Amino acid sequence: MTRVSNIREAWSLLEQLGAHDLRVHELDTEPTAMVAPAMAVGLDSLGRRHLLVPVRSDRQIVDDRRSPGVQIIRHVLLDAGEERAYVDVTCAKAHLNELFDVVVDEMITEVSADPDAPDLACRRVLERWRELIEQEIGTGAGPERLGGLFAELWYLREVALIAPDRALGIWLGPQGARHDFMGRAASLEIKASLSRHGRFPEIHSVEQLEPPSGARLYLAMMKLERVAAVGATVGKLATEICDLGVDRHDLLARMQQAGFDPADLDIDHPSRFSVVENRIYLVDSAFPAITRASFAAGEVPAGVLRVRYLIDLSTDTPSPLEPDAVAVVYQQLLEP
Repeated sequence: MTRVSNIREAWSLLEQLGAHDLRVHELDTEPTAMVAPAMAVGLDSLGRRHLLVPVRSDRQIVDDRRSPGVQIIRHVLLDAGEERAYVDVTCAKAHLNELFDVVVDEMITEVSADPDAPDLACRRVLERWRELIEQEIGTGAGPERLGGLFAELWYLREVALIAPDRALGIWLGPQGARHDFMGRAASLEIKASLSRHGRFPEIHSVEQLEPPSGARLYLAMMKLERVAAVGATVGKLATEICDLGVDRHDLLARMQQAGFDPADLDIDHPSRFSVVENRIYLVDSAFPAITRASFAAGEVPAGVLRVRYLIDLSTDTPSPLEPDAVAVVYQQLLEP
């Protein structure tokens, strides 16, 4: 996502200028076939971000103001005494700035493919992203939850390195599946911890460590450390996954299901993580677990509504998989 990085650099340059009605920075893109100059980004006196796509002065543009966060209007600017017409895509809410950068990048691609109707191209992209843009903003996930999402994205990146076109298809935890990653031959449940001592993952139900029928189950235990100056953010991992070929919209939609908040997408988010330790275990009959088979009747006793417990992986047994065996896990997850 090199262009997204360039767009963010443009915002940074504009922010260094004094407050004006609209500060404009031309992007390094080719002018459209019908009009010049090239596309640009702008920053107004209220700090709102704009994508400016040139159009013919006689072209009629239908405004799109349905989303309070991102809107499309016609805007005429004065450039060296000459009036120029633009499709103005405006981000009206600061918490959407990081997501807006991604939307702008996609709009530039769409306009380049359909230069005769840039307003319609921008509207098509906005429609694709509208649901994510309109979601209610919160305060962002807490460190523990953000660490859990980081760990899942870390494994999603590993799968995408092998098969980017199939990676999202097996990341089913955000959709309420029993395990975080589920393939035909294997499933992978992921636990993350910010604790410096021990390995004590919490299991949330008797079903969580039950292997799917005809498939193997693995549990990943990732220890993370919050760091200030180094490490990676959730937004950085998401960017790397997209760079591997995973569709950005589909990825962010799945992240939303996992509890993602637009505030968490910032690649400069204060919560940065470093992977201290990462282990994968085969969950077999010797693995410490409470499942339905643990009870005499093969079912949880009547009246028991929930079973939550901790397991201790700090001892020598069970043993984590060796690197060669870990590589096999990814192949099993992706087995057709």
